[in-house]
Amino acid sequence: MKGSSPTPAFDLATAKAEIEAANKEFMALYAAGDTLGVANCYTVDGKVMNAGAPSVSGKENIASVFAGLIKSGITKADLSLENVYGSEDLLVEEGVAILYAGDKAVAEEKYIVVWKKKMGNGNCSGTSSIQIYQPNS
Repeated sequence: MKGSSPTPAFDLATAKAEIEAANKEFMALYAAGDTLGVANCYTVDGKVMNAGAPSVSGKENIASVFAGLIKSGITKADLSLENVYGSEDLLVEEGVAILYAGDKAVAEEKYIVVWKKKMGNGNCSGTSSIQIYQPNS
């Protein structure tokens, strides 16, 4: 199309920065106890897969998972992104989540998030899940 600017080349460092920003949003929503906001970080085909539990999909079910965590006393989750691998169409985030009850760290868990490129508005990140990657445009 004449006059349109070319699509910028994919940059893994930019994608990593966008994922880190999404993780910060997720952490803030969780710390605020906003389970609906946390669930809205997931797309319609997002899935939470916690160890020892069945996979959960659907925003209502995902909100329920996080409500259960909050009800159990987990008041904060710190996500630390360690690596991002992949390409424009598929990214894998590897990190560590530290879970807190009040000011006390009560668990440290590794997580993986798979991000797929999708058109539309972006979503923030979550832990142990399949997410949708949306570069800022």
